[in-house]
Amino acid sequence: MLNKTPKGGSAGVAGRRPGRPARDAGGPGREALLEAALRQFAESGYEGASLRRLASELGVSDTLLVHYFGSKEAMWQEAVTLAAEPMEAQLRAVLEHPPGGDPLAGLRGSIRLVLQLAATRPPILRLAFREEGGDSERARQLRERFMEPYLDYVDTVLAQCRRRGLIVATPDASLHAMIVGAVRLLVEPGVLRRRGEALRADPTAQERYIEGVMQLLFEGLRQR
Repeated sequence: MLNKTPKGGSAGVAGRRPGRPARDAGGPGREALLEAALRQFAESGYEGASLRRLASELGVSDTLLVHYFGSKEAMWQEAVTLAAEPMEAQLRAVLEHPPGGDPLAGLRGSIRLVLQLAATRPPILRLAFREEGGDSERARQLRERFMEPYLDYVDTVLAQCRRRGLIVATPDASLHAMIVGAVRLLVEPGVLRRRGEALRADPTAQERYIEGVMQLLFEGLRQR
């Protein structure tokens, strides 16, 4: 199905290049298609998702999806990039331009932001947690293109904080584990599913949770 090409490639509507299927009347544009694809990948996993099912849900032809993206793999790549790059840039910007040039304020702001983003359960984070433990090329790309660069930059800021005597000398991996664990409860809680679902159902509880995480992290990190 993924190698399907339109029959009679030269036949088309007037004024359209040969071989190019018309966009379904009133149908979603490319970005909307990618957002819908990302939701399906996050909910069903890569193997469970299909262009045919996505086309059916969106009310468009699967031929249109094949024309736009070529394959499920290509659609996954483009959907992930569309969602992950702006988020990663947003998180890095907080670290790179902290209030008053204070690296600890940048670290605090970035971690708070990632928790606030996680509370909305964006499909890109759900997908990342679904894929993270795998050995697939997709899992490797998520780690190497998006997760590791952000955590590497967090490490750089941690080193700046230590040089200034702002935080205690704790292993970077300790903070990584705390950040990832705190985000996971909001996004894909696993064995803590009951608690995670209760938390997601109550915005006030989410705010308290985020404040609690921030207090535990930064009271523990702060140099006394």
